[in-house]
Amino acid sequence: EIVSVDEFRHPIALSADVYLFSKCYDVRGIALAKVLKRAGAVLGVDFFDDHFSQVDDARLVHRREWMDEMKGLADFALCSTTQMASVVGGRWPDRPNHVMNDPFGEFDALTLGDKIERKLLDVRSSGRVRVGWFGQGDNNHFPVGLRDLARFGHVLSNIQTRFDVHLDILTNLRALHTDGLERIHSLPVPLTIREWSQSRETGLLNECQVAFIPVNGQPFSI
Repeated sequence: EIVSVDEFRHPIALSADVYLFSKCYDVRGIALAKVLKRAGAVLGVDFFDDHFSQVDDARLVHRREWMDEMKGLADFALCSTTQMASVVGGRWPDRPNHVMNDPFGEFDALTLGDKIERKLLDVRSSGRVRVGWFGQGDNNHFPVGLRDLARFGHVLSNIQTRFDVHLDILTNLRALHTDGLERIHSLPVPLTIREWSQSRETGLLNECQVAFIPVNGQPFSI
């Protein structure tokens, strides 16, 4: 059961034996953890983003302080990768640490092969290449997202020398501020920008021949 931290009200009636905190990096998470702990619940913290190992970055002091405060309340940590587990283990050496990677769905190899063949035939017959990029376009702490995409303009230029290239971008509307728009409009190919959705991402990957895979700038990302 997934419940927003905002939905909890005092007094809290325990409806589960174990509670997992995910991205509740403020005083509400700590206050709720204290209430649940006094009530006898087992508490875990889900660590996906590494906002804790940058000890030279003053912007993230509050995250490290939150992690230190939660250490006395949590019974275990759940991590996205072994790299993230090592970060947590360094600050919580006496807490059990479990790694659970992102789930991967199955795919049909024959169907995939047919799709790739169709896409190659489309490129050869039309001379057009549709390139896709999807993901979170901005980040408050790290230079990723649309900044990464803008740095790969030379790759698009290389493709453009042989094919008619069009770039499709799916991202969050918050990223489309002046700086973000200026960066992507400096790219050397015509492009379309739309707000991301799961259905649009699926459609984009079905239609494009090339996709930039969005990855994080940190080593916790697979």
